[in-house]
Amino acid sequence: MIQVSSPDKVKMGIPPAFKERCAVRCTEQKFGPNKKQNPMITTKWELIGYFDQKGQLQTQMSRGGINYQLAGLSIRDVYFTLTDKAISFYGDFFQAATGEPLTEIDETNPDITYLDGIKMQAIVQGRMEVDRRQLTDEEKEALKAEGKEPIGEPILDDEGNKMEYANLNIARWLKPFNGEIPE
Repeated sequence: MIQVSSPDKVKMGIPPAFKERCAVRCTEQKFGPNKKQNPMITTKWELIGYFDQKGQLQTQMSRGGINYQLAGLSIRDVYFTLTDKAISFYGDFFQAATGEPLTEIDETNPDITYLDGIKMQAIVQGRMEVDRRQLTDEEKEALKAEGKEPIGEPILDDEGNKMEYANLNIARWLKPFNGEIPE
């Protein structure tokens, strides 16, 4: 007998503790100077799913009686600064993505077309964060004076629940993902 979870038990997000081998997809890339006018590649990524103990790609994860929808979650932007001090980080990624070592790069106009829709295996980690109201400097000072932490109150939804978001980042790049993406 197949048991199907009711839709109200599927939560878009991640479990309280999350660090897994995952498949991710590059959804956007651009090249331009950063705030210090250094050449930089900025990439946006989304989570496709995680690999279970059998190596199968899963788009949902069940923990503590809750099914978490993982596919489609945004991952923090990844920045590759193309300077002598930071180029090794991009070199590690480039080798993981292409299988070739980075031997040279035009830091004024790098070829980033290989990033179009590239899918990678990576170690992804994160946690759920609560959206909080922004405080003015005066409000922060008032809270400090009362001996309280200077953070805003949680933002609530229509039913009074705290609004949360998945704060995900890529901890390590592994290799390209060439498998099928589950529907």
